[in-house]
Amino acid sequence: MSYPGSSSTTDDLGGVIYPILLYKLLPQVGFEWSTRIIGFLALGTCAISLAVLRVRIKSPKRRLLFDPKAFLEPPFFFFTFSLFFGLMGLYIPSFYIQSFAVEKGIITGELSAYILPILNAGGVFGRVIPNFFADRTGPLNMLTPFLAFAGLMALVWIAVVNVGGLIVMALLYGFSSGAILSLPPIGVVSLSPNLAVIGTRMGTTSSIASLGLLVGTPVSGAILGTARNYVGLQVFAGILLLVGAICSGVSRVLKVGPGIMVKA
Repeated sequence: MSYPGSSSTTDDLGGVIYPILLYKLLPQVGFEWSTRIIGFLALGTCAISLAVLRVRIKSPKRRLLFDPKAFLEPPFFFFTFSLFFGLMGLYIPSFYIQSFAVEKGIITGELSAYILPILNAGGVFGRVIPNFFADRTGPLNMLTPFLAFAGLMALVWIAVVNVGGLIVMALLYGFSSGAILSLPPIGVVSLSPNLAVIGTRMGTTSSIASLGLLVGTPVSGAILGTARNYVGLQVFAGILLLVGAICSGVSRVLKVGPGIMVKA
């Protein structure tokens, strides 16, 4: 799972591979061994990372785990809560797009297993292309519109009634979600007064944003309920992402002012 501080395209590549692998394994070896195989695969790939990763520069002194004083800076405050609201809504389509497609009769048969990988495939490109432009425009100038675009796509999801529309919506939403997950670390750097506090501020932002990630999907599940109210769930996701976009926009204005062409 991704969070602010993780920006690798391999996250979304895994999001393409794992759902398909699980779908193929379930009828052959059952649920228990399917999850074990997925777990062993994740363990093996993570073990490689643990074996080769090294700290590039060691801090001369012990750093804080959490820096509450950073919230006294309004741009940082609004940036953090843009991620809190954004991540609260971001994963809702990922969790429910497949069940929505099946229950509404939009997709039947084997194609239903591929709609989530299609969404995640869009995220692979979303992690690369916006970051390329963020070097020139600044991370906040990219994060704000992509939060807004993801919110609009979540609301557009309400109107999806056929396979073509669902695939286009999944790709576009996946692209924007990839940008939302990869841009925050650069945003933390741009809002930090010096390099010494970046690690602490990254952890501070992530700890708050992760709370939104923790509660978003259970709340959306409660909204869905036994009545299977997908419209309520879709509106909930869209509003959260749009609130995140507003907070990100406020952070950007507080940092550099309202000028449209100013790098932020």
